[in-house]
Order: sequence, then structure tokens, then C-alpha cells
Amino acid sequence: MKAEAEAWKVYFFRVENVKNIVEEIFSRLGWKNDIGRNDVVLLKPNFLMAPKAGVTTSLELVRAVVEVVKDRTSQVYVGETDSTAKDFDRIARRLDLGCKVVNLSRDKTVIVSGKYGVYRLPELALKTKIINLPMLKTHVLTKVSLGVKNLFGLIQEKYKIVYHWKLDRILYDLYHIFRPPMNILDALYVLDEKGPVKGRIRKASMLAASSDTLTLDAAACRLIGLEPSKVSHLKKLMATRKIEYEVVGEAKLGMEFKIPATGLIKIGDFTLTPLRIVKKKLFRLS
Repeated sequence: MKAEAEAWKVYFFRVENVKNIVEEIFSRLGWKNDIGRNDVVLLKPNFLMAPKAGVTTSLELVRAVVEVVKDRTSQVYVGETDSTAKDFDRIARRLDLGCKVVNLSRDKTVIVSGKYGVYRLPELALKTKIINLPMLKTHVLTKVSLGVKNLFGLIQEKYKIVYHWKLDRILYDLYHIFRPPMNILDALYVLDEKGPVKGRIRKASMLAASSDTLTLDAAACRLIGLEPSKVSHLKKLMATRKIEYEVVGEAKLGMEFKIPATGLIKIGDFTLTPLRIVKKKLFRLS
């Protein structure tokens, strides 16, 4: 049974000056109601590799968010975990973002139970206010990589591929565990076709934002011509939640966006990853 719909707003912005738009986003989201003086704040970008436009969250965007938040609290962190092909410590050493950059795989572990599983999660992420900074891009496993999928990067294990067989259930749990109060979608550059790394990268000069991650993802899907129910983890979340939202601004990308076939085998609620994808993730570091 679906819960009653919550009313949300999703804001879309054409961007000429990133810092100015970030300040407006914070004002529109009423951020001071969510982030108090001296609160600990964690920014969760998509840093699946060394910075690259269209593939990882814009450093300019991250710096602008850090600058605004530091006007209210000095306890600001940017965090990411290790993954199959990524040692985040190596990336973090080269980042100058105006605050401490932390490898969440090395943070104190808290064991958290969700509806569908038990997870090793970083204490910092559980005890802070999270600002979610995902990318607008495709993903060969999930069709899109947006806000909910970005939370998958908070699982501390390096070899996250072992979770792909039940990814929809895991993302369901992570959404309900974290519920970031601020979500800013980076569409300054976008990537389509065979994401999340390879594909077509183009400048779009957009940002989108919402106080709810799932609502932002639904609106972002429609922005690129994809019905949210065609994304299996979003469909699972929407099965128990009605989504109603008001669009503020021009929700128009102005370019064709090609969505990849996932190449996954679905059996009920579970997913089988073809061996060729497993081999590529385990043995290729690109």
C-alpha cells in the first residue's frame, strides 16, 4: 500500500555562475531549517574516479557548496568510499575543496539493518547532515546514475560488485536510512550512452535540486525523456510512495539523451550480472 503523497518542489536552473546559483538553491531549499549552527555536514559527491567533467561531480560545484555551508558551520567534510577500481585516498590527496576530504571506507563502521539487508556504513554519514551531489548520467547497470544511486557509494566495502544481484533492494534501504535533506544534481556536463564512465559527454549548464532524493530522481528522469518507473530501483521505491512535485524553473535539457540497455537479467526482485560485466569491473581500472 502506498503512503500518502508528500508535496515537494524540484528546482531547475540554467547556470552561468555556479556560486550564484548554489546560493539561490540553498535559499530555495530553506537550508537553515535543516543545517544548524555548528552542525556536522557531509557532502557526498560522485567521485568514482579522478575528476573528469561529465563523469564526476564538478569540483567547482563542490567548492561552491562548501563555501556556502562554511558560513554556518566549520565542520564540513567531503566524503567518498573506495570501490572496485578506485583507491579514494589517491584521489583525495589531489583535491583542494576548501574542507577536509575523507575516505569513508576508513571511517568507524556502524552496522545498520534495513528492510532487506544489513550494511557496513560510515559513522560520519550516519551522524551528519548529508548534502547529496550526484551526476546526471547514464549507467549500464541501472540505466541512470542519479541521487538514490549515489547513496550506494556510502557502503564501506571496496568490492561493491558483490551487491549488484540485489541492488534494487539495497538502494531501497539506503534511501530510507539516509534521506539527505539537500540534493543538488550536477548537470553542468552530462553523460549519456554507455555510462557511468564511457559515453558521450556534453555541456548542459544546468543544476537541479530538491529536498527529497527520490523526487529529484523522478524529475531528472523525465528531463531526459525516461519514465521513472522504467528504472527498477526507482520503481521499487515508488511502489510504496506516491510522488507529487512542483517543477520550478525550466525543466528542459535541450538535447537528445540516449539511455543504455542495462544488460542485466532480472528474476523477480533480483538481478544477475552477466560474467562479461563482472570481468570488466574486476579487472579493468578505466
